[in-house]
Amino acid sequence: MTTTSFGPRYFSMFLLNFVFTMNGTTYAWMSSCVPRPPAKRAAALGFMNAVANAASIWTSYTYFDGQGDRYPVALGIVIALMVSSGIGATLQRFILIRENKRLEALERDDTALSKKETERLQAIAAVNGVDLDTARQQQKGFRYLI
Repeated sequence: MTTTSFGPRYFSMFLLNFVFTMNGTTYAWMSSCVPRPPAKRAAALGFMNAVANAASIWTSYTYFDGQGDRYPVALGIVIALMVSSGIGATLQRFILIRENKRLEALERDDTALSKKETERLQAIAAVNGVDLDTARQQQKGFRYLI
């Protein structure tokens, strides 16, 4: 965005290509983090795909002739979205670490379930068509990949 010389612009193009490598990684991560039921995983993958591809609709309109050869508006939007992605990924990491600790505590049979955790397990049991004890057993061993 700040230069018109070929070398730095070519290098930044390669840096932006890393964005496209995240697609496959994100889909694989989503598939492993939403294992049951299959309908929920399919809906999550479909929603993620729709949101990710929605950018193709509006991004071409950010590159217009009035910006000259540096496209500060478009590249500013790209930079802002990349920074917000980094912040979101960092925040998600801390949330998933906390959730993994909660799941580890729930695995112990001597741990009493709170009302909120019992309601969550009842909802999972209702979706899977099993009883509460089976739903608790199915939760054992699951951890979010970080």
